[in-house]
Amino acid sequence: MLAKVLTACRWPGHPRTGLDVAVRFASAKQVARRKKERLQQRFAKVREFRRKQEGDFPVSLRPVRIPEVRDLETLEETEETEESEKVSLAKAPAPKSTEALENAKVKAMKEPKAMLPTKVPNFNLERDLPEEDGASLQAYQARGLAKRLAERNYKYIPNPYSDRPGSLGTDAQAEAKYYTRYFDGTSPKVDHTHRTVMPTMDGAPEDLVEPKARPKRKRISAKRFWIQADHVTPDPQLVAFMSTRELKFAMMNEAHLVRKWRSGQAKGQGPGVGHAPGLPVGASELWMALGYRAAELACGRSVRPLPGESEGVEGRAPVVRCSLQSTLRFLQAMASVQAGPHSAVLVLVNRVLENVRDLKPHQGFYILQAMSRLRLKHPKAGRVMQHLSLAWRSLAEKNFVKSANAVAKLDLSKELWAKPLKMTLATWLAVMAPKNLMRLKAIAVMELLDDEDAMRSYLQRCERDRSHFWYSRHLQMVELHVHLLYPKLWESLEDEVRLFLQEVRHAAHDSTISRDDDEDDEDDEDNEAPLAKRPNFDRKKFNSELHQDLSRILGSMSIPHQNKIAAGPMVLDIHLQDMCIVEASAAWSYYLRSSHLTALARRRQEMLKAMGFDMAVIPYFHWEQLKDDDAKREFLLENLPQQVRPASRAAAAATAP
Repeated sequence: MLAKVLTACRWPGHPRTGLDVAVRFASAKQVARRKKERLQQRFAKVREFRRKQEGDFPVSLRPVRIPEVRDLETLEETEETEESEKVSLAKAPAPKSTEALENAKVKAMKEPKAMLPTKVPNFNLERDLPEEDGASLQAYQARGLAKRLAERNYKYIPNPYSDRPGSLGTDAQAEAKYYTRYFDGTSPKVDHTHRTVMPTMDGAPEDLVEPKARPKRKRISAKRFWIQADHVTPDPQLVAFMSTRELKFAMMNEAHLVRKWRSGQAKGQGPGVGHAPGLPVGASELWMALGYRAAELACGRSVRPLPGESEGVEGRAPVVRCSLQSTLRFLQAMASVQAGPHSAVLVLVNRVLENVRDLKPHQGFYILQAMSRLRLKHPKAGRVMQHLSLAWRSLAEKNFVKSANAVAKLDLSKELWAKPLKMTLATWLAVMAPKNLMRLKAIAVMELLDDEDAMRSYLQRCERDRSHFWYSRHLQMVELHVHLLYPKLWESLEDEVRLFLQEVRHAAHDSTISRDDDEDDEDDEDNEAPLAKRPNFDRKKFNSELHQDLSRILGSMSIPHQNKIAAGPMVLDIHLQDMCIVEASAAWSYYLRSSHLTALARRRQEMLKAMGFDMAVIPYFHWEQLKDDDAKREFLLENLPQQVRPASRAAAAATAP
């Protein structure tokens, strides 16, 4: 009875399992529970299907168990076999003895195991063919792919370096445009240049309208974009309410006016005097207002009143501050004229250096150039070189040379991240254009080409392009640097390079003599127009006002001295006697608001000491703190070399026979 119940619970086609056999000998309670569970799962269970295999009947899916095909004669036989199976299953299996189990294990161990056939790896054409046959196979596959793509009218992505570069062109920025257009994740813009039908407004049929080509976009120079012919100088009181765009255009136009004013000034009032360039009348107050407004926009504060409020409302923080590019533009305008409040300059520089990773490579060049013009030595300036460590070659050649000059002037050549710049400069010397090689200043050569091989290649390249060097001062400084600090390199130079440097030195000496004669002829013209600024300063006799004051105090102390004595390519401030000199370190010899010597001043003092001079350096910030002439005399007596002091000279004269 139990076997009949279990047989009735199983739906047709379900295979017999060992669970059915175990249930036959279970209790009635377990049988009832099993029956209930199977009845619940009868309509919930979905039969499994497998995908069609090769050689099967033509259907997409097939059941797990393929039905058997039987005729009418075999029905009785199958019924008898099923009944015999049921009877055999109803009987409990007889347990095997231990001897039988042991004999079965021994028999299984003695039987030889069948060896499975080894798997033969499939033959792979690309992997197993020789190299030359593989190349032929790849070419064959490529031709087949090209044929199939041509049938589908497939358009290839243009290659800017091929014979058919497409719409990208073959200019220097073709590669950048190529990656920007196809690999930035955005769909390319629709090109309407080949449009044949134009919309009409007069009602004419569109098919009859002749196509019109889009006018070509002309590149506008930076000067034409920024400089406005109708620019009016703003009122300093209204600058605080300017927007970012208005402030950028105002600062760029005002900087252009200041540079134009300086170029038209007479001798003695421009940058050649030795002081920071001056400003027109009333421009100082304007640039203070422009600098403060730029700092407010850069750091996020604004004093612009909201609609409906009075102008006396205190400053508030806007939702967003100006972009990093606008901040860099503010800093560039202030650095070009070296004007504006120092606190505003620090705010702009800090904003740029804190977000230096968001800058592009050419923008890193602008921040280095601005800091070099301002003589601003910032502790975080090394971040710019770190950001450009892998992008120096992406800069234009002219901008790269200017960046190298700026890094050398800022005394950043000893930084860790200056090594990529040194390596790039050393490898770029062989292919650099002569006009850009001439723009490389002496301080950049001395600071960045600190290797003998790099210095040798630079001098050889200069001798090869000797016709392009019309300004010889930088080559003279490099020659003196090599002669004093690299004596072995100087001895190993070729005769052609030495002869070239000698010709440069003689030509510079002759031009200096002719220039002095021309200045003597123009003395009468200069005396007719007295200088409006610093009328007592004579730039022909002294290098700075500090130099003039030092010469006056030395004269009052009856110490013989000479002013502006040439020592090779350099000009000494004050020469006393017995190879003793006095260097007047003016404000431009130090970084802005700092007591650190600039790289130029440091290199100058190193070469003067290497030439054998006993030097006394008088800083401007110590000299300005002295109240009267007596204090200045005492200060000089303490700092002058021992052999030129008045007491030592009197003692030497007394002991002389």
